[in-house]
Amino acid sequence: MDDDISADVNILSQYLSRPDVASLSSVGQVDCIVLCVSSVLYSAQTVFDTLVQQPSLTKTLVLCGGLGHSTELVHKAVALHPTFKSIAAEICGLPEAQVLYAIWNSFYASQVDPSAAPRILIEDRSTTCATNATEARKLLEASAPRSIVVIQDPTMVRRTVACFDRVYSDMAQPPTILGCPIFVPRVKCDGTSGQLAYETPPVNEALMWKMDRFLQLVMGEIPRLRDDENGYGPKGNGSIVHVDIPDEVEQAYTRLAGKIAHRR
Repeated sequence: MDDDISADVNILSQYLSRPDVASLSSVGQVDCIVLCVSSVLYSAQTVFDTLVQQPSLTKTLVLCGGLGHSTELVHKAVALHPTFKSIAAEICGLPEAQVLYAIWNSFYASQVDPSAAPRILIEDRSTTCATNATEARKLLEASAPRSIVVIQDPTMVRRTVACFDRVYSDMAQPPTILGCPIFVPRVKCDGTSGQLAYETPPVNEALMWKMDRFLQLVMGEIPRLRDDENGYGPKGNGSIVHVDIPDEVEQAYTRLAGKIAHRR
């Protein structure tokens, strides 16, 4: 049964991650990178590592995230991180974007020539994916970017890009908006315990989501993406553009919902 569960989880994860950009190092120069915080700090770490090596990758870096329901998890992730934990006391209570900025300033900024580094904008008022997009656009009005790469928690990239598409939908020529999850999480059935585990995680599993949390995130996204009265599309609360959910994804979601309910 767990083998079947892992297959369905991976179908959802691949879809939700929306890896338009598989690798930052190969994307070429873009006008703007929007980095939304994730409690899996590997994403931010990869962005910052890449900018140290390729500071001309983007003209503008927007760090997104205010005080929301996941902020405490971000603070805990900093405290657990083998390197970043040294600033855990300093970032306690800060909005998520300010946490990212503190990490950049403490561990990366000194490695980049200030004249080559991208302009960094702090968006620390948003509390949802939708307000990530609306608040980021306000900051970017003057620069009018033509290309934006959105980096978000892999479980929420597709929805966040749909939020940005909605926010820019009033423009005759909106910017090209691409999703980048940094990595696509995959799970497998652990042959020893019979439980789900991450398949080749990019970091120690202690720095990943707890498995229950990951499943909760993945399962919570499909209802949000649906364009019905309960979803976030135009027929629902209107915070995202219409999203087509493939039949394969809907079927995997339905099977997985039944299996998870049966296991409880």
